[in-house]
Amino acid sequence: MSRLRPAALALAAVALAALLGGCGGDDGAGTQSAAATATTTAHAEGRPVTDEQALALARVLQQNWQRGGARFTGSVVVHGTAIPMSGRADFRSGRGTATLREPGAASRRYVWTRRAVYAQSDPGSRRYAVQRPDPDGDPVHAAIALINLLSAETIDNTANIQDQGARFLRGDTVDGTPVDVYRYRSGGGATYAIGRDDGLLRQLDARLPAGELVVTLTSHEPVRVAVPEGQR
Repeated sequence: MSRLRPAALALAAVALAALLGGCGGDDGAGTQSAAATATTTAHAEGRPVTDEQALALARVLQQNWQRGGARFTGSVVVHGTAIPMSGRADFRSGRGTATLREPGAASRRYVWTRRAVYAQSDPGSRRYAVQRPDPDGDPVHAAIALINLLSAETIDNTANIQDQGARFLRGDTVDGTPVDVYRYRSGGGATYAIGRDDGLLRQLDARLPAGELVVTLTSHEPVRVAVPEGQR
């Protein structure tokens, strides 16, 4: 068995917290009171995970790594509008691609690596604008950052997961597949829907500064993503 380490899911939660923390500061007692109320509500929601459930959480990101990649659908909020998206991610190389389809407008394709984001200049164009990753300032980049965190080479530390207040929220289904839904870190801004039978991550639902991000993994398989021609 792989040696346990307090890394994968914890890093994803920390990154999410950093994205959320980048939105505004402390206004004073009123803001602190609202935050305390939200935290109390989150603590009351669901129940602490069992040892078996903690193990499911500990393994979920390694499962993505072992399968190499995934295809996904979902939506990300941009300027107050939820934009449908679909794409694929190569978890081992850190590359991915997504096409966003804004209602009433032409679709736009994004390709990314660990160092850059390539945004299609015009619909159907072979030209891409090279962008420096900016998850704090660009909601699409924030979505990309979280998608890239959905895998890990080894399993996480179950004790760390329990210490961070992971909670089982409910049983549910995603595209007809029975799942268990968890929130990692009490008061955290993301929930993970994990297949009850296979332990695979089926859906991530995260609250980002710009609005909700939903990523539904529709397949778990190796994928290849090429950097736009002439951009290597």
